[in-house]
Amino acid sequence: MRYLRSWSVSTLVLMVAVGVSGGPAAAAPPGNDGVDDALVVTAVPYTATFDLSGATVDGDDVAVDRFCGMESTHSVWFSYTPTYDSVLGASASAGTPTLNLFVDVVTGSSGSLQAVMCGQDASDGTALEAGTRYLLRVGVSSPGLGAGVSGELRLVDESCVGLTSGDLDGDACPDFAIGVPGGSIHGVVRSGAVEVAYGNGYNLFDKRRQRLIPGPELGVDAQADSGFGTSLAQGWLDADRFGDLVIGIPRYDAGTVVDAGAVLVLFGGPGGLGDRRLLMMQGDVPGSGSREAADGFGATLAIQDHMLLVGVPGEDVGDAVDAGAVVRYRLFADAGAASEATVLSQSGAVAGAAESGDRFGAAIAFGSAGTVLVGAPGEDVGTVADAGAVVSISPSGASAIFSQDSAGMGGVAEAGDRFGAAISHLPGLDSDGYRVAIGAPGEDVGGVRDAGVVGFLGGRSRTSPPRPLAQIVGQDTTGVPGIAERGDRFGAVLAPWVHLHELDLLVGVPEEDVGKLTDAGAVTALSMPPIESTSQRVAGRVLTQATRYAAGIPEIGDRLGATVTTTGYDPEDEDSGYDSVYAGAPGEDLAGVIDAGFMQGLAISFTTITPQTRQPGQRFGASLGALG
Repeated sequence: MRYLRSWSVSTLVLMVAVGVSGGPAAAAPPGNDGVDDALVVTAVPYTATFDLSGATVDGDDVAVDRFCGMESTHSVWFSYTPTYDSVLGASASAGTPTLNLFVDVVTGSSGSLQAVMCGQDASDGTALEAGTRYLLRVGVSSPGLGAGVSGELRLVDESCVGLTSGDLDGDACPDFAIGVPGGSIHGVVRSGAVEVAYGNGYNLFDKRRQRLIPGPELGVDAQADSGFGTSLAQGWLDADRFGDLVIGIPRYDAGTVVDAGAVLVLFGGPGGLGDRRLLMMQGDVPGSGSREAADGFGATLAIQDHMLLVGVPGEDVGDAVDAGAVVRYRLFADAGAASEATVLSQSGAVAGAAESGDRFGAAIAFGSAGTVLVGAPGEDVGTVADAGAVVSISPSGASAIFSQDSAGMGGVAEAGDRFGAAISHLPGLDSDGYRVAIGAPGEDVGGVRDAGVVGFLGGRSRTSPPRPLAQIVGQDTTGVPGIAERGDRFGAVLAPWVHLHELDLLVGVPEEDVGKLTDAGAVTALSMPPIESTSQRVAGRVLTQATRYAAGIPEIGDRLGATVTTTGYDPEDEDSGYDSVYAGAPGEDLAGVIDAGFMQGLAISFTTITPQTRQPGQRFGASLGALG
């Protein structure tokens, strides 16, 4: 038996509840009374009822009793063959204290059984090895047991409990969708692909893989340079408990409309992503706008509470070319269709004015209490070109626009700053307050061109409208590691991270040089002071492929940190304080295949996920489904 390190296993918990009702004393033996008739458990999560009425014991029970020091009188059997290494925790409870109910884990076959874990000890965890058949005996020591005794058997993955919206197959473990936008399929150049790595516990994503490619099976035409997989989002869209996946295809041709864009919605289920799907383009749902050339519908995505945001940064608004827009979809029904759509742009009630090149929608996120946050990195602030801005839109429709020239922001709007190129919402864990991190990757720092910074909005309660927090953070900020260097573009990638029960900010810096290795890439983790603090400083650390325990080595052009995500967290779950960090390195060369790409665990977990298919320039890891 191979036992696994606790940080890299999934823990399965077996729970048995038993009820007793009156009835005749005699009953026929249940169908799974013996080892040879064990009821097969095919996968988790698993629930089944069983009946101890008439259950007997035989020589196999005697053998297990001898090893475990038990004296069973009735038992039923189940079998389970895990497809991945795991740890089985077993517990049993009875509806009446007079029953001595227990669960044993054994291997072998009838006549040659070997106990692996017995009774109460099984609750401490039993290491299971992939491919080995295990027998689970649920028994009781009660000579006078009457009829009408029933129970329920459940297998769940305890280590993943609380990780919800990123779970595509309902086993309570996070699953990763990984974009491969440069992949070529069936001779169609750069038609793109998405690989889904299904998780089987903390830090392990080897349960199984699913490769999604455009074609008849998905109902999407395979088109050259369509950008299939350029953007990804995971979350709940319909009414079931399974997470769903949205794939952005921003350069998809809609008939003769070139690069109009599309999104593909794939709904999760017990076996993961299946046949339920929905291809969406503008005009499909009333209120979603119309298809136009070079709109880029699907360039950015966000999901929250059964709502979907789709960025359309190339949308022309009146005569304003590439002014940009966002389409908000609501109420996805079980049938898999959006019932309502609204186009958000700066042409109407939304703050600001639609201007050519604004690219409103180039970054989008859901904020606190249903607020929508939209980046317009090409926004001109006064006469300052491409300084950038962020617009906050409340559920009631009230909106506000923020730039580095906004009172209290703490910065100055400068040409090419591109403030709003990235947005990340950081909800409060120990209070109702929140932060909104805003990247300005084009910011010049002390004469260093395009070094990049991050600015912040925030509120002291969940329902408070955002306000500037007078804080601009870059690599020249005290407490932030690294050096502001030309072209770092610090702030181009942002994501929240729960670490040691504190909410930190992850900043991807794919153009960061590691030593003399140009664009090797890095991720900076920033620990932010409380919103009310006026004295506490920012602290941080840098994560690279040179980080202790990380696989691989930094290389020129790896671009680690081009995408960043985590295994997800639940602010209500105290065990979610150890959220693992994963970053895409789409420029990683694998076994001589240039820019094949891979995904690297950088904190808590150091697991790597490599592509199933390796092609030059495919850029595996160029997009990651955000988990939550």
